[in-house]
Amino acid sequence: MPDANELTIHIFGALAQWERKKISTRTKDALQQLKKRKQLGTPANFTEAVRKMGPIKMAEIANANPNNQKAKKLINLLNRDGKSLRQIAVELNEAGFKTSQGNQFGPEQVRRLINKVAA
Repeated sequence: MPDANELTIHIFGALAQWERKKISTRTKDALQQLKKRKQLGTPANFTEAVRKMGPIKMAEIANANPNNQKAKKLINLLNRDGKSLRQIAVELNEAGFKTSQGNQFGPEQVRRLINKVAA
């Protein structure tokens, strides 16, 4: 901002500070509401059933990922051609594919998707 002077910088600083306080207040209020509903900070909520839901939900998200669905098809074709897991990972990365977490493919990610194709 080439036209910024001491006054404008002070105003922007004051606005930023005000916004920080508003965000803090909203966050604290939301956490308080969750505590009132006993949905936060209660070890009883972290049951064995809830623990088992975590990996299941992660698998659902990964399976629904359109990038993974396309990658599975290419992996299946390359696997049939006898390519190694490392070679398949290199081909996926060169083609611009990313894992559901946004990372590059490695042999382990390829193996997992091959097992999902077979399942």
